[in-house]
Amino acid sequence: MKKTMLCALAALSLPQLLLAADHDHDHHKQKAHVHGVAELAMVLEGSKLEVEIKSPAESFIGFEHEAQTQAEKDIAHKAEASLKTPEVLFAFYGADCKLEDADVDMPGILGHEDHDHDEHHEDHDEHHDHDEDHENHDEHHEGHSDITAHYTYSCSNPTGLTHLEVNLFKSFEHLKTINAMIVTDTDQKGETLTADHNVIHLR
Repeated sequence: MKKTMLCALAALSLPQLLLAADHDHDHHKQKAHVHGVAELAMVLEGSKLEVEIKSPAESFIGFEHEAQTQAEKDIAHKAEASLKTPEVLFAFYGADCKLEDADVDMPGILGHEDHDHDEHHEDHDEHHDHDEDHENHDEHHEGHSDITAHYTYSCSNPTGLTHLEVNLFKSFEHLKTINAMIVTDTDQKGETLTADHNVIHLR
């Protein structure tokens, strides 16, 4: 979570909720890697509304290794574009909430696209043993990657915000369940969202 969320009520409530969610996520990973599940945290404090989504990459794109083929890169880029279009993913009712900031992080999926290939190759020859680097790449390829998206809104008449419709299921076919954690000035609760139950009621 961004530091802006760690204030007032959120500072007391949200980290505890996230800690419980991370513990539960780690517990599931130790037993079996559960696909199709995402975590959503929402904090409404005054006129500021922040939403963060965190999920294994598989839940959004169907795989968790660095995109290798053009098809995989296309899938990853499409998911990134969808996550950067929150007006399609969320619908607010009872208040006018305007997006102020959106940030999407996909480490391990598209992480090497910004590097110049020739420069990377020279650095690779100068500083790294090829076999060692190859082994590290294989370990990374077999590992699990998360995707995180964070959105900040400014809402007019925030006390009138009655519910939030979450439409990620329409954009991501691999996503089956969202464990939502909601913190407002007056309440905090958890909900499980699915394609058939995708509305968070606040009032």
